[in-house]
Amino acid sequence: MGHPPESRAAPADFVVVGASHKTSSTALRDRLFVDGADAPSVLADLRARGFDEVAVIATCDRVELHGIAADRDVAIRAARELLESRLAGRPAEPGAIEARDGRDAVRHLFAVAASLESVVIGEPEVLGQVKQAYESARASGASGPALDALFQRAFSVAKEVRRDTAVAEGPISLANAALRAVRNLFGDLADVSALLVGPGEMGGLMLDHLRTNGLRTVTVAGPTVERATAAGRAYAANAMTYEELAESLPSMDLVICAAGTGKIMVTPTMVRDALRARRRDPVFILDVAIPGDADRAIVDLDDVFLYDLDDLETVARQNQAA
Repeated sequence: MGHPPESRAAPADFVVVGASHKTSSTALRDRLFVDGADAPSVLADLRARGFDEVAVIATCDRVELHGIAADRDVAIRAARELLESRLAGRPAEPGAIEARDGRDAVRHLFAVAASLESVVIGEPEVLGQVKQAYESARASGASGPALDALFQRAFSVAKEVRRDTAVAEGPISLANAALRAVRNLFGDLADVSALLVGPGEMGGLMLDHLRTNGLRTVTVAGPTVERATAAGRAYAANAMTYEELAESLPSMDLVICAAGTGKIMVTPTMVRDALRARRRDPVFILDVAIPGDADRAIVDLDDVFLYDLDDLETVARQNQAA
């Protein structure tokens, strides 16, 4: 990964506290989530509690506080307290909130920026999310020379990883496989109506790739009105909540499942009712969530095409062989 940059702060001054897809449930990360409107007050609170400089990285797969602090123990305790206060009195899952410091924290930031810690390793969207978190910290006056140096080095490392390794090939292969499968069913994507259920990183990758290739009409579903609205803004799409899925499904040709809540979001009954309302017009369900959002029993229904990550990997291998 390389060495941390020289700055006024030694690596020991750098701490990372938060929860990721490796340690916590989607439901817990939804409660921890810090949106753009909340970020300035959260950053100000953290600085008042002992951080000299701090940024918050909040995506569907992680909510982490990255900061510089003269007393790292005080800062880590303050960060834990702030995160736990967002859980509305409900306890965090054991081990869900992790803390790192020193070189381990620096290495973690580099790995996150390089998409080595993503659900799908090599997913390209995460670098933009890390840059957005850094710019938000700068705009709020929460960043300074030490954090600036660390994040700039993290951006350089991420570019080196993508340039010098094959890490980026996997997600693009899967996205190309999804594009090929969707086109086989619908042909031109201009008239296809798509729904993204839960704006996870892999779902966002699929959506971006399909949009680049002609998809126009998109709706994003989130767990709450606030999360759905934020996702709608981020994807320049219509927005709705999970509670509206069943009634909206009949108007959707393509459903991209990316919530990964551990609960079934799209059931055979929902799809059967949607098909009846659609007069048997086919539906393509692309389930890239981990764990999956769609009930596998859906494959037994006529006029439905269900692909998950395993199916896409098979298509990708076939494409490479061809």
